[in-house]
Amino acid sequence: MTDVHRFEVFADFSQFMIADLRPHHAWLDTDEGDDDEPAGWTEEAVLVHRLGVQPHQLAIATDRPEVAETVEVVLHVGRTPPGDLLPEAGHVVEADLSLPTGVLSVFGPSDDEHAMRLVPLAPGRYRARVSHLPARVYRVDLWPATEAVGVVVLVQSRPDLFTD
Repeated sequence: MTDVHRFEVFADFSQFMIADLRPHHAWLDTDEGDDDEPAGWTEEAVLVHRLGVQPHQLAIATDRPEVAETVEVVLHVGRTPPGDLLPEAGHVVEADLSLPTGVLSVFGPSDDEHAMRLVPLAPGRYRARVSHLPARVYRVDLWPATEAVGVVVLVQSRPDLFTD
């Protein structure tokens, strides 16, 4: 059985995030959280993964760099990994996401705490598959994971082919 949640998110700074905010903010307050790349945006994350990874947070790049826009986020939460890749997906990437409190927040960079969309889940480690679909739709599949795998790009888009 899969639970499906749909959200409209204002993705300014060409991104939106999914996170367990309380432990993510606690990490940001440490010396380790004082890195030079906000939201995990290393050069490889920008050019290859299109996904910024930090503890307890994934920042998902939108398909139109330097454009602030509203996107649709379709979150599928299941007990097992999703099936085949969606054929219409232009970019697909998987990564690990730790949710110690089990409260998943879906939000844009300028959202305040009251505007965040919250999804209660069982605390633990999850695997996330992010599929970039036509018409500014981003499908995020989440399922429990027993071990960390890291970032894996399953379908690679080219940065010079971002759609208008």
